[in-house]
Order: sequence, then C-alpha cells, then structure tokens
Amino acid sequence: MRDGNAAFADLLYHTGMRRTEGAGLLTFEVPNGEFSSRLVRGRVPAALSKGRPQRGRVMYLDRPTQESIEAYVTGAREVEVRSGQASGRYESDKAGLIVEGMSRARGVPDKVLSSREA
Repeated sequence: MRDGNAAFADLLYHTGMRRTEGAGLLTFEVPNGEFSSRLVRGRVPAALSKGRPQRGRVMYLDRPTQESIEAYVTGAREVEVRSGQASGRYESDKAGLIVEGMSRARGVPDKVLSSREA
C-alpha cells in the first residue's frame, strides 16, 4: 500500500490532477511516452475530467514521477494482483470489465474498447 499511496500522491501533486481524476486513471492512461524535454504530455480522459467533459484535459508529467508510478505498477502492484488471482478474489466479481484494446492519438490514449463479462 505504501508504494501505491506514494505514487498516487506524486501523480496528484506533480500534475495538479484532482483525486477523482487520478483515482480513475487506468494504468495505460498514465503518460509514458518519450521525454523530449523535462515533461511528457498526457490527457485526463473526458469521462474523468471535471472541467472539460467533452475532450478531457491535458496534463504534464515529469520523469521522476513517471518512474515512481512505473516502479509501483511493475513491482508492488504486480505482486498484489498475483496474490488476488491466486486467492480467487477476481472470480467472484460478476460484472468484471475487460479492456480489449485502445487507440492513441499522438501517443495519448484516445478511446478504450471494453466489455463486461457475461
């Protein structure tokens, strides 16, 4: 939990995102493009954006913050997910959401194709 909380706090502090915006991001929506400067550009999805519900809004992420989020996702979070899978925690969720794909516009996630488990 500690690594996840630190990564979440870093994300909110360094991007200026609201708590609900940061909490609703999927892992692949966190910007991870090439850093041509100090910052990488990303987009808060329209469904999460309070101020711009039509298009979402632009956010900028610095390299140390992106690296701390990536370290959490590939480290502690992966261990937690594997533990949940081994214990059967996810099988009891009858309304599971399956992300089947996504499209990107200029490197930023644009649309997500998903379905519900039957």
